[in-house]
Amino acid sequence: MEEQMKLMINMLKERIKHNLQIIKKNEAEIRGILTQPVSNKRSEILKEMFHTNRILLDENQDSLAIELQIINFIVKFKRTLKHQANNVQSTKFIENSNTISKADAINEEQPDKQEQDDTQEQVDAHEELDLLSLTVMGNLPYNQSHPLFNDEDFFEDLMESFKQLENYEMCSEILRVKGRR
Repeated sequence: MEEQMKLMINMLKERIKHNLQIIKKNEAEIRGILTQPVSNKRSEILKEMFHTNRILLDENQDSLAIELQIINFIVKFKRTLKHQANNVQSTKFIENSNTISKADAINEEQPDKQEQDDTQEQVDAHEELDLLSLTVMGNLPYNQSHPLFNDEDFFEDLMESFKQLENYEMCSEILRVKGRR
């Protein structure tokens, strides 16, 4: 599934590049048209070309938003798989243990600590994903006051998100802010 999503991201990137080529071609034509004398025909052609460029830019913006959503899903999917793998290992360990102490039997009536931890991990992962989205979209600056500035996993996810978006300037900025450059 992850490979299919990465394929979709690449298809979106190719579409964006194609749209940008058309926009650049249109801009070159617009420059040529602007050298012509002012007329109604010229104004109509310019209006149509500007409209075409606006549509292509809007499509690119939508494509970038979809890319970001897919990247965030992939990050969340990887975390979910890690979490499930940890739960499977914990379950196997518990199944292999055949001894139950009196304290364990008494605690059975109380909420299971593991269940509470699992629920908290799911909430934390969701909150972290929200913070990742806000940071990638530029709504939450990544600096020393960022809530997850010292979280290495978050840092790696953030770098991966910007790499997938081919926003290498932000990768450089993040490295600079972290003092790794």
